[in-house]
Amino acid sequence: MDFEELYRAVKSDNQQEIDELINKIIPILMSYLRTTMRAPVEDAKDCIQDTLLHTIIKIRTDKIQKPSKLYYYMLTACRNLYLRMCDNPNISLEDSDIEYAIHPASQLEALLDTEKQDILRECKKILSKRNQEYIEYWFENPDSEAIEVAEYFKISLSNAWTRKHRIIKKLNKCIRIKQNR
Repeated sequence: MDFEELYRAVKSDNQQEIDELINKIIPILMSYLRTTMRAPVEDAKDCIQDTLLHTIIKIRTDKIQKPSKLYYYMLTACRNLYLRMCDNPNISLEDSDIEYAIHPASQLEALLDTEKQDILRECKKILSKRNQEYIEYWFENPDSEAIEVAEYFKISLSNAWTRKHRIIKKLNKCIRIKQNR
């Protein structure tokens, strides 16, 4: 699947082609969320719908500059939406997700993935509100150039890079400490 086709279809406002491509993209994103993130079906559907809508708006408003990165952008957006959903304690496993607990091979992998996600969420909480917003912007817009981020936050280009690297350094240090407990 060439995700750049979606970019071209949205830019040319070809609704029929957009609909056809979305029908091809949904199973790809669903597979990612279900297998990699262990997302329940309904949560995955919600994340995909929001991601598709958000992506189309970003394409139409020229916020996505690199169509070649659209696939990674959509995966990252789905992942981040799901992680935000996981912060909500009202989410529970559906019966269809019990299969993950049954298979011993995927059980350890799911546990490790969940542990890593929990650690990252916990480590993000040590950041100031300003830095949390800043790094969330990068997570939600992974294909952004530093100049775009600098303009968005009204800071200098060098400050954008410095701030990003300092936050990542703090997160990495926190993650290492929490993993070695």
